[in-house]
Amino acid sequence: MLSKTAELESLVREKADLEEESRRLDVEQKKLNLRAKTLYEKLIQEMRRKNTEKQQTLSQLQSKIGNLEKQLANISGSGGLADSEETPAEKSDDSQNDQMPEAYEEGPAGADDNVTVAEIEEEIELNSGQDRKKRKFF
Repeated sequence: MLSKTAELESLVREKADLEEESRRLDVEQKKLNLRAKTLYEKLIQEMRRKNTEKQQTLSQLQSKIGNLEKQLANISGSGGLADSEETPAEKSDDSQNDQMPEAYEEGPAGADDNVTVAEIEEEIELNSGQDRKKRKFF
């Protein structure tokens, strides 16, 4: 009977130890969840700050482009460029095409040094051995 009593006490102690471990693990899980939440909040704040900086940079660039387009319109003497309803990209393309110096347009006699630049947006799959990579070219 003594062995059964000792065995029962051993089981009770093991149960108490497991309950204590469970409580300790619950506390640890709460701490880790709180830490993860805090890190997510810091990450979100940092991303918002960086996005705000990027938005300011974009705004400054758009302003600079607007000023440059106005200067170009003033230099070329055409008031139509600034008054038209084209987008800034269209204005830029038109002004680059229309405002080339004559010497550049004509080029040296007999020389074919024209360069064409085109934007390409397509993904090309490259197979190198067993690795397959997708790359986006612009």
